[in-house]
Amino acid sequence: MTSLPDQKTLVLIDCSLSMRVKDVFPDRLRKGVLFVREILKKLDHHKIALMAFSDKADVLVPFTDDFHLINSRLDLIENLNVIKGGSNLNQSIQEAINYVIGNNKVFNSINNIMVITDGDVHDLNFKITENEELNIAILNIGTLNGGPVPKFDKEGNYLSPKTYRGKGVISISNKSYFEKLQEDKNNLKVWNWHVGVAPIFEIFDFFEFKFDRALKKRTRYSREIISHWVASFGVLFLILAFSSSFNKSFNKSFVLILI
Repeated sequence: MTSLPDQKTLVLIDCSLSMRVKDVFPDRLRKGVLFVREILKKLDHHKIALMAFSDKADVLVPFTDDFHLINSRLDLIENLNVIKGGSNLNQSIQEAINYVIGNNKVFNSINNIMVITDGDVHDLNFKITENEELNIAILNIGTLNGGPVPKFDKEGNYLSPKTYRGKGVISISNKSYFEKLQEDKNNLKVWNWHVGVAPIFEIFDFFEFKFDRALKKRTRYSREIISHWVASFGVLFLILAFSSSFNKSFNKSFVLILI
């Protein structure tokens, strides 16, 4: 009996400076880590990998079922003293896609990427490729009006709100971009976090729905392959049977001619 394919989920967490904005309590980064901890309780049958990104993405934990290791790395992210860094979200998602595909054997698993970000994207022109068996859930954390980006010294001490050309820098999710991204990608869905509403079950159901659909597609494909081979063997058997019958008839005719 063929075993079911694994589900692998890569968690990609935005660690850019704007994730220190406090329009949610205690701030966007820590709220995002809290969300990841909660949804991992629902994904206990998945293999999990962990990546963090700002200007670039880094793998913190390769795919594993060791949730103690995952949580220990989440502790590090939660206490990370971020003092600078932009959000190259699209490039980081693409790096996550490449990593998942590169660590997946043919027909071995059905894969997910869960992105935790504030939607303050700095690389809008970078295009993300799509894979039909790789599902992407994006959670934007932050309020509708956004919040002021903080400024820190080299030791991580808060100084003041960050300014640019004499004006305060406000970080807010680019919701129109994400709406367009969701329209363009079949296996990508975006959720916006609101106070008191954490879409844990919605994201979990999204992964499970995509898993069931991919499984049915694989089953249908396997049946088509089996049917093709059965038909091929049937044709081959008929050819061999005909050849055998023809040879027997030919030998009898040849003997009669000799007599």
